[in-house]
Amino acid sequence: MKQLLLFLLAALLTLALAACSPNANNSGNPNTPAQSDSDNGGESNADNQTDNTVVYAYKIGKIVLTPGELLPLDQLPTPDSVAQVDSCAGDGYDNFYTFGNLEITGHPTAEGEIIYSIYFFSPEVATPEGVKPGDPFTKAADIYGSDYTRNHNTVIYTKDGVDLIFVLTDENILSIEYMMVTE
Repeated sequence: MKQLLLFLLAALLTLALAACSPNANNSGNPNTPAQSDSDNGGESNADNQTDNTVVYAYKIGKIVLTPGELLPLDQLPTPDSVAQVDSCAGDGYDNFYTFGNLEITGHPTAEGEIIYSIYFFSPEVATPEGVKPGDPFTKAADIYGSDYTRNHNTVIYTKDGVDLIFVLTDENILSIEYMMVTE
């Protein structure tokens, strides 16, 4: 059990460091897939097209949470915990809200708190399309298509200013994150 927790903590730390690195933020057109130094030469796979009805957002009941949009805290259940940390995406700080096995990062702005990312690693939490940690990546590829960028064990789909990130282990999904594309 301790080894599993250490492994998950290491995976979370890796994602956090990747999010704060200068190469984590895409520039230019937010709908352009991120470039990488992947095994496929940094090129994205585009063998088939993603269904246009798929939206890169997370749903809690009837509430749709999309990175880059305002966080409707008044419509969400009370978080299990809230942590405030220095922001790696902008000036000031970010709030990390934990709702069971789901973590939402918000960044306060003059307009309100903007959703920066939505992260989960538990098979108890799934995307609206039914993909969850523990599933084989082929399930995600069947749903989201092959227009993605792969960098070792990380697969990134980009659409409408949102990266949908799958971290893999042995071609199974370890964690899923929706992240706002920033310049």
